[in-house]
Amino acid sequence: MSARARAAATLATHLSQAIGTPVVICWDNPTRRPAGGHWRVEWTDGPITATMRGIAAAHARWVTPLEVTKLRWARQYSPTAWAVALLAHAGQATLPDTAGEAVALVEYDLPELDATRWDPATHRAAADLASRHHGDLHQMATAIIAASVTKPGNETPPAARTSTRHCSHCQHPMPTPAATGRPARWCSPACRQAAHRQRGTVTKPRNETPCPACGQPIPTTATGRPARWCSPACRTRAWRTRPRSP
Repeated sequence: MSARARAAATLATHLSQAIGTPVVICWDNPTRRPAGGHWRVEWTDGPITATMRGIAAAHARWVTPLEVTKLRWARQYSPTAWAVALLAHAGQATLPDTAGEAVALVEYDLPELDATRWDPATHRAAADLASRHHGDLHQMATAIIAASVTKPGNETPPAARTSTRHCSHCQHPMPTPAATGRPARWCSPACRQAAHRQRGTVTKPRNETPCPACGQPIPTTATGRPARWCSPACRTRAWRTRPRSP
């Protein structure tokens, strides 16, 4: 074992004792080049990366020749940590409506989530949530969203339900409205039929556009395009008297 490897093992032991969470320091060289590797510090949950850097820097003199300033830090997150972050957003009513958006939002909060400051009750609730859903992030988010969504209450003031309403036809007071459904406009089927017949007797305004040929009003039609002349004779007269191109 090299001197740096022994120093890395010593630092890992010191960090594990300091934070109460297992810490592993390993050599990582994915390119397999002589100068392409680095020492990587791995731990799950626990304090944030800035806290770990401070603890390692304070112990740097005891782990030479390992250079603490060149260590790479790789913090991992357990399902319980994800559940804690989801519950925090649910408590603040800032959780999105879909599980995918909730997981994406929580992912940005995890680097600043210090596990050493978790409330014991919140930790137990998060651990139970992660256990019930087998650590599946989307299932946990869906469960929390479903539990936090409540049906809107009826914001209609009581006076509005008991106010006196009148029939749109006979103006008599309406009976007490039903608890559900659209409020009635008429007090009886007879008034509804009478109002319908009254609407049917209203005639549409006549078309007062004068005929270009004789000046008489043009009669209206129920369907089709509006007429331009009042009669076939006026249409023929207009056609005969129209200006001819030279």
